[in-house]
Amino acid sequence: MKNKFLHLSFEKNLFFSEAVNNAYKHSNGELILVLNSDVILKENFLQEINEVIKREPDSDCLGVTLKRPDGLIDSKGIKAGLSMRPVDVKENSGNLIGPAGSAFVITKRFAEKLVKKYGNILDPEISFFYADLAFAYQLKKENAVFKVLNQAVAIHKRSASTPKYNSIFPFAYCRLTKEYKELLIENRRAFLKKYFKLKNDLYKMPFISAYNLLCRIFLKDFFNFKN
Repeated sequence: MKNKFLHLSFEKNLFFSEAVNNAYKHSNGELILVLNSDVILKENFLQEINEVIKREPDSDCLGVTLKRPDGLIDSKGIKAGLSMRPVDVKENSGNLIGPAGSAFVITKRFAEKLVKKYGNILDPEISFFYADLAFAYQLKKENAVFKVLNQAVAIHKRSASTPKYNSIFPFAYCRLTKEYKELLIENRRAFLKKYFKLKNDLYKMPFISAYNLLCRIFLKDFFNFKN
């Protein structure tokens, strides 16, 4: 099975966004599946994707249902919380704005549109943390045809990006290495700079400030990392 796929290796960790952008340059299919290394696809996953694309050829991006190994729903997509951080949505709802970054599908047509307009599929300045939320904002900006599939199921073990244990931020992230803590903060800064709009998000300011303070307490030196 391995021989059926092109394997790319890099001298350094490119992190999520650059890895996806580089992989896209080598792709030639009509559908692009972005998949974390800690995700296992259920048997009918690809069949469900293909059937939806046949029924709804105007689709630009498809989110999937992520479940934990114990069968509970892990995520059906993401939204922006009041503190402007990515929040997993457990059920289909109007608040959902994009797919969970661990597993999603985009069409080649839509990918080409993004590359032509922005130079990449994913924003390289938001390389890892917040990358999926930034992509969700791009989907919204482009009026992309996006939906989440209930029948396309993948198992998410949650070990590729962050520790396997689950906890409320910032406790889950305070045990990351210094490099990853700095990366989280840099990515949050870049995300807020690009996507926080005073006109639309003014009411979120107290929550954003409180969250930034928690980052400073638990990740240390939030305002002192070099830009």
